[in-house]
Amino acid sequence: MAMYGIFVFMQITTWIPLRYWRMWAGGNFVDSEQVLRWADCYGDVGDSIFESKGDCSGYIYGSTLVRILNFLSLSPTNTQAMGYLFMFFLAAAIAYTLYSTTIFKASPVFFTILISPPILLLAERGNLDILMAILVITASILYSKDSQILALLPLSLASLIKFYTLPLFVLFLILNSGKKSKIFTILIGTIVFSRILQDVIMTKSNYPSEFSGQFGMSIWARYLRQLNVPEIGMFISHISGLVVFCIFAVLTILILKKSNMLNPTLRVGQRKERIYFYSIFGTHLSCYSSGMSIDYRLIFLSLASLYYLSHFSKQADLDSRMILSLTVMAVWLSFPSPGLEPLGDIAIEVLTVILGVRFIQLIRLDLKAQNGQ
Repeated sequence: MAMYGIFVFMQITTWIPLRYWRMWAGGNFVDSEQVLRWADCYGDVGDSIFESKGDCSGYIYGSTLVRILNFLSLSPTNTQAMGYLFMFFLAAAIAYTLYSTTIFKASPVFFTILISPPILLLAERGNLDILMAILVITASILYSKDSQILALLPLSLASLIKFYTLPLFVLFLILNSGKKSKIFTILIGTIVFSRILQDVIMTKSNYPSEFSGQFGMSIWARYLRQLNVPEIGMFISHISGLVVFCIFAVLTILILKKSNMLNPTLRVGQRKERIYFYSIFGTHLSCYSSGMSIDYRLIFLSLASLYYLSHFSKQADLDSRMILSLTVMAVWLSFPSPGLEPLGDIAIEVLTVILGVRFIQLIRLDLKAQNGQ
């Protein structure tokens, strides 16, 4: 667990890279601490934490999370333990993704992805997206072992904590060939969606909407704020972002086609490897298409890229070198890089298109096999 050792060393030495980038939050796992404060408050004021004003207000996650933490009697005094546990979880997610791979021997550039700002920020702040990654990975492992119904448990918990994993129910439904499992997936997915809808209705605080430190389909409209353009609204921001994404998609696909890189991938991997890639990249797609997401969540794009490079491509191929370069640009230029953030967001868009094409190609192979074709 070399990555865990790196995270602990960084914590002990007060995260020198983050202090250099002026992003260090004090080394107290501030995101974990804030969630534990909300959980502590929940025992006293209940659903008032969903309000936009007040001492314990501003909560924007699922009510299931604070209920569980409150039931376990966890409070801000447990912040350090929770933070170090989350660092271990993050290291475990990275270790599982890169298990038995030799990509680091091929190029040390791969390592720069693992020590990029989004990854270090996740660890330093003890952010809940670490738990989300672990739950998604667990669900994919269970699903690939033909425990499709059991896989719905970690997926449901993830969706009830943060809503962006909900679309994975659709993915699991499509890939499932058993009638009983399909019915269970629809039933559990409907129950989870109902609970999420109630939580969203209760939430009075605004979700983060600044362009700095974020990525997503709506990012381009948000850059207009730098030009003193009036706010154009969430709907128009999303539609304009969709148009820009479609332009990038068309241009990227044309370039791939001209370079003979649009052919179906020759390496299809094992079923468990494809399920993992579908789950992790599918989570990134959900974060991206929802409009705006904190750069922490580039963990899903990073893991998907690294996993694809190590299991579904040959490192000497042109598309592999392109994916690696785009991944490095995405995690290093998106934030913090004053003046270069648009380049990072372009890299995220193009990389999403390339991996999205591979995602569709691999799923089509699974569906054909499922239908006996």
